[in-house]
Amino acid sequence: MNKNFFTELKAVRRIHNREKGQGLTEFALTITIFLAVVIFIMEMGWLFYFYNSIIAASHEAARYGAAAGYSKTDTGVIVNFNEDCSGIRSAAKRVAWVANLRDWDIQIRILRGTDINSSYDDICTVAGPNAAGPTYDIKPISTNNRIYVKVTGTYNPLINLVLIPSINLVADSSSTVMTQIGVSDQ
Repeated sequence: MNKNFFTELKAVRRIHNREKGQGLTEFALTITIFLAVVIFIMEMGWLFYFYNSIIAASHEAARYGAAAGYSKTDTGVIVNFNEDCSGIRSAAKRVAWVANLRDWDIQIRILRGTDINSSYDDICTVAGPNAAGPTYDIKPISTNNRIYVKVTGTYNPLINLVLIPSINLVADSSSTVMTQIGVSDQ
């Protein structure tokens, strides 16, 4: 074997070893960017899902409260759906289970006019987290009033690598209350 061959072989090995180190460096740089993009996509998906569940909770609670008919409350009393505060809150909590809603996160009002800025009554007020307990004040509801439900949920990031703060998300919905539905035979 000739000396030239071994010299060339050593040069090829040196180049190959350098390329291994370069490949490892490129992998380290690209994997961090790739993981950052994947985590960002996961967080945005979680935020989108969380916000949609808050919106769906307000719609479902308003639908429940606007329905015609009667419901049995947790105390055993039979009331109209629009007077069933615990049922309205349960409807919201059932849909937005991911948000871990508390009673004071769900505000229920009756609008006495046709638009959102009309006069209103808080029909199911609940004391805040530092109060002794819930206080319910049910006022009578008439035909063509609207039930308004406002749901507030606090979004917390799944993976808190960038110190993203918690975000309060609010959704509201209203629906016309059906107190009496007449069926005529024509």
